[in-house]
Amino acid sequence: MKPQPSESSASPVRRSPLRHLRRLGGFLLLAVPLYGILWFCSPVYHVFINKSVTACHNNMLNVAWAVSMAAGHKKGGLPAYTVDAEGNPLHSWRTLILPYIEETSLYKKIRLDEPWDSEYNQQFHDIILRFYHCRSDHENRDNPTTNYFLVTGPGSLFDGSKPTHGEDFPSRDSASETPLLIESSQSVHWMCPEDVSAADYAADRVSPVSPYHRNIVYTDLRPEILFQPPWWSYFSYTELFFGHILPVALLCLISLVTVLQFVRFFWELPIFGNHFESDQQPEEPSPGSGDGNA
Repeated sequence: MKPQPSESSASPVRRSPLRHLRRLGGFLLLAVPLYGILWFCSPVYHVFINKSVTACHNNMLNVAWAVSMAAGHKKGGLPAYTVDAEGNPLHSWRTLILPYIEETSLYKKIRLDEPWDSEYNQQFHDIILRFYHCRSDHENRDNPTTNYFLVTGPGSLFDGSKPTHGEDFPSRDSASETPLLIESSQSVHWMCPEDVSAADYAADRVSPVSPYHRNIVYTDLRPEILFQPPWWSYFSYTELFFGHILPVALLCLISLVTVLQFVRFFWELPIFGNHFESDQQPEEPSPGSGDGNA
């Protein structure tokens, strides 16, 4: 009688370690294109953000230079706001510097001896001046508002209706740390004589327009962009999640899977004592074959 091969007598079948590389190839075929798409979209988003930052930065710097020129050229200097005989605010510095930002015709139409919100001056309330508006303030894009404020009060260059002159500005190489112009999310009408007090600025009670950056121009006309989002903002903003966290997490996953698959591949090679055997099952003896003792 011909002996039949038993399952217990068959040597264990070990699969080829190349299967790990095949799995890795399939995983990378899906993960790498997704990773590339995310990193392609991230720079596109940051180009948009940087474009807004640059626009706000340039606007503030131009406005600060106009303030400096108005303080040096205007007879009697430039106050943060003008007042009437009773000391009531009339007009903001934003109105007074219009001739220095190529808005002379608008400046001549405004009645400076009347309050900014008088019946006559209200006809100018619908005029939108883009150089007073930060592009990051999307909610007020089509409103005649401003995000730029002078820092006024004791210890500042401007103090209410007290005029400031050109010689009051420090030299350009003084590296002044006194803020002249800042941006705030609390926008007001550009004609409104309202600014930020030095006490509120020192106490950090002024929220920036964007959580990603803060623009400041110092009294020496030196601009600065501060980019200091809190750590939790990376988990709070969808743009930062899809622009930063998701690509980085996917990259870590790709690296981890790649390392594990290569480790498993090399561990099953003969050099580590794990003898390579084919994926093929052992051939069963043919019906006519025997051991010669039949």
